[in-house]
Amino acid sequence: PNSLQLGLVNLAAFVAHGVTQAIKYDSCDENNYEMVDFRYPISNACGQNGRSYQDDMCTGGDEGEGYECEVDSSMEMYGVTHARWIGAPPPLYCGDKSTGYWDHFKGLEINDPPFANLAGRVDVRGCCWWGRGVMQVRGVCAYGKLNFYLGKRAAESRRPSIYPDIDFCRNPSAICTDPERGPELRWLTGMFYWAHTIQRNRYNDYLTILQQYVDTNVVSGNFKEDTSFMDTLNEILGGSPDDISNRTSTFEIALEVFGLVDPEITAEPENDLNANVDPNKGTASSTPKADVNEGVNAADNLNATNLPPSVNVTDGTEIGNIN
Repeated sequence: PNSLQLGLVNLAAFVAHGVTQAIKYDSCDENNYEMVDFRYPISNACGQNGRSYQDDMCTGGDEGEGYECEVDSSMEMYGVTHARWIGAPPPLYCGDKSTGYWDHFKGLEINDPPFANLAGRVDVRGCCWWGRGVMQVRGVCAYGKLNFYLGKRAAESRRPSIYPDIDFCRNPSAICTDPERGPELRWLTGMFYWAHTIQRNRYNDYLTILQQYVDTNVVSGNFKEDTSFMDTLNEILGGSPDDISNRTSTFEIALEVFGLVDPEITAEPENDLNANVDPNKGTASSTPKADVNEGVNAADNLNATNLPPSVNVTDGTEIGNIN
C-alpha cells in the first residue's frame, strides 16, 4: 500500500543527501577540506573525517564476501573537480610518492618536508578511493561492490553487467572522467549505493522507518510537520549541523516538488492606504514623482546601493561513516 508515496519519499531522501554530499559543491570528486595547522594535507586523498578509505572493509552482513578492491600502491590517478572557496586546494590525487600540503596563502603545493594528515599519512600510495559522484562513493568496499554488481567483475563472472568494460577497482575515477558516460555514472553509482547500502542495511531498519512515516502521513498530509523520518535519517547519515540543516531543507523542498505537501506561498503585503495620510488634511497624499525634465538619471539611483560580494566558504565536511 501507498507504494507511490513510498517511492517519492525515498527519492526525496536520496536527492536531499545527494545535494548535501556533492551537488551543492558542484563537484564530482571529493573536496580536500580537512586542515592540519591551517594547511591542507595532500594525503587527505587517503581519507578524511577519521576514515582510511583503503582500509574500509565491508560490514553490515557483507563481511567475508570478498567485495573489497585490492589496493595497488603504484596506482596513479588524478581528480578532476575541487572546492571553489578562496584558497581551496586542487583536486585529490594518488600515486607512489610522499606528499606535503597545500599552502592556501601562496597557492602552492609544498612537499618538502612531507606533511601528515590527521591520520598520520605522509604519502598517497594506494589512496585512490576518495569520494566520487552524487553520493560520494568512497572506500575499497563501496568500489568493490560497484565492480561486483555493475562492472567488469560481474561480466567476468558471467553475470549481467551494465558496464562490463569498466573495472571500478582499477579505474574508480571513471565515475568522474568517462568522456561519454560520466554524468550517467555519477547518478547511477549513487543510486546503487543508496539502494544497496542505505535501503538494505539491516542495522538501521531504513525501509521500516520509511514505511511507517508514509503510512502515518499519507492521509493527514503532515509529511512536512512530522520530522521523525528525517530525524532518524540524519542520525544514520550524520554530518555537521550545516549538513543536517541542508539535508532537511532540501528534503522538504523535494516533498513540495513531488506534490506530497502544499508549497509555501508567501503572501504579498497589502497596500497600506494610510501610509501617506496627511494628519492635517485627513487625505492620502500621492507619492511625488521626479520630473523627467529635471534630468534625473535612473542609473544614479541603481548605483546608490553597493552591496559587497559574498564569498560562500564551505568546509566540505564528509557525511556519514557508512561503507
